[in-house]
Amino acid sequence: MAAIPSSDPVFFLRHDWAQPLTERLTWATEVLRKANGEEVRTPLRLLPRRQITYFVGHDPLMRALVADWAEQYQGLSALYPLPHQGVCVRRAAPAGTSALTIDANAWTSGLYRPTYPAVSYDSRGPTASSDPRALSLLLHDGGWQIVAVTAEAPGVLYLDGPLIDDAPAGAVLMPLRQGRCTQAVALDQWSGGWAGGTLTVQIDAALDVKLVVAPATDPVLKTLPAWPDGDWAETLSASAQSALTAFDFSQADPAWRRDDDVPMTTFSRSVTATGQEAADWLERLYAARGRAGGFWLADGLAPDMRLASVAFPGTTVLDLDGAPAVAGLWRQDAAVRIGMSLDHRVAAYATCAAPSDTNLVLDIPGLSDFAPAGSAVTRLLPCRLDADAVELGWIAPQTVQLQFTARRIAAPLISDGGGGY
Repeated sequence: MAAIPSSDPVFFLRHDWAQPLTERLTWATEVLRKANGEEVRTPLRLLPRRQITYFVGHDPLMRALVADWAEQYQGLSALYPLPHQGVCVRRAAPAGTSALTIDANAWTSGLYRPTYPAVSYDSRGPTASSDPRALSLLLHDGGWQIVAVTAEAPGVLYLDGPLIDDAPAGAVLMPLRQGRCTQAVALDQWSGGWAGGTLTVQIDAALDVKLVVAPATDPVLKTLPAWPDGDWAETLSASAQSALTAFDFSQADPAWRRDDDVPMTTFSRSVTATGQEAADWLERLYAARGRAGGFWLADGLAPDMRLASVAFPGTTVLDLDGAPAVAGLWRQDAAVRIGMSLDHRVAAYATCAAPSDTNLVLDIPGLSDFAPAGSAVTRLLPCRLDADAVELGWIAPQTVQLQFTARRIAAPLISDGGGGY
């Protein structure tokens, strides 16, 4: 084939990585708090609204094209690249080649050859596209072309046809998605013919099977996945709070009532991830569906304890150093993550049944794996995202900086089939 035809125009202007590429995912959730502190959370949106903000116009080859693009195609359907999910071509590919050599460790699964086609919506609900083929933009200093990836192998992407032009080493292959520029494009003009700024695009809904379930590496405790901890390289925050009601609004001090016993403490977290780790965090966000889903998260407030003796799989009683502090720090709505002392790898998980003065009692079936003496024991609390909107800052291709706030919720008892507790 000589070229990949497309009825939609292609946005081929290069993102300037001097500024992060911003991706905003927005779900919609109805939250109803019951009298006992449990929540009924109903997802109102099947897929998130996905908004991407490019920083463009600083490349001399396209500085005059940004405003022209916005004027001509604003509000119209077009194909937009995803630079943050792009991969670099490692070896020059001459015209006629049907394969591209890339980094063997690059994140490609579900990006260039989605396991599910694009989804459109009408009065009958979501409908899969009739053409499941995914298009990609191959961009380099000498130009660009559209290709379609049909198969993947470690370090190689196979195309459904030969290249029509040479692709030098260093060319970037980026997935294309349908979207619309719906906001005014703000440009700074530094001199005649030299302008640049931000361009925000609403990406059309697309469903990928890998992005609707939590990563398989996350253990599940009482129907909720256990999320890994964030980065502690910067100062984080927590806010201890509860549901309170003031029912006297006179000039004197109002009378306050605590509505329930479930705390509403919030925890801020910061994550920097690359490659497959970034893909895993994206999967966690899609599985959480904004405020709808729950998860276990290390609160970072209770000090880590250490196992005083070896714990075997199925153990329901842990002997800890510093046991007198156990009763005040661990409750039934907590879980434990046990990391091996040498390299801090996760060794075992369990949920707590009840504390005692000398030991920590776990729910049946107990520990999930072996844990040696000296392993760190970290407290996990049931949480959900505090907002339906999550903003990701992609600082380089396949490298993301994510900040989110988690809010504590009631401990899960059974699966509610929707938002969890």
